[in-house]
Amino acid sequence: MPARESPPRDPSPDAGPPARSPLKGGEWRGFQGAPADAGLEETAPTRPEEAAPLLPHRRSAGIWVLALLDIILATCCGLAVHYLLQVRAYEIEKSFDVAEELEIALAGLALMTWAAALAGAGFVLSAIAVWSVRRAGWFFALAWATIMTLTGLGAFYGLPAFAYLVAASTRSRFRPPEVD
Repeated sequence: MPARESPPRDPSPDAGPPARSPLKGGEWRGFQGAPADAGLEETAPTRPEEAAPLLPHRRSAGIWVLALLDIILATCCGLAVHYLLQVRAYEIEKSFDVAEELEIALAGLALMTWAAALAGAGFVLSAIAVWSVRRAGWFFALAWATIMTLTGLGAFYGLPAFAYLVAASTRSRFRPPEVD
């Protein structure tokens, strides 16, 4: 990564330090001892949105891998929903379960279908959140990894995703949304 170049400064000793910063509520008066409009084109940007970011907020390979893993797991959940719906159709039409047994089997299948659908939706939203590289996306992905850590997928998805998301190098890539 190339070093960030700073704008040239006025080397004269009588220029002095900058007056109160407009970011702290003061009015910009240029440099002390210099006219108010002297050298303003050579100073650093005064607005935060004009300043260049210190780190590039681009997607690293780890972010792409986590988003791809989320999509793969969402696809697996979608296939599980499809399979459970087929099992439900078989249970209704061709099984030998009757009355109370059929009701219990259908209730269990409905519960598993909803859980798989909810997990699939969570993985899709987590992939979008990670891919967005926004601070809110980081929070959602971290919350989803925490939820998955508390379930059966914790050892395979939740803990590695959580460890990756809390790393300082990953956290620094997620930026707050720009203010228009």
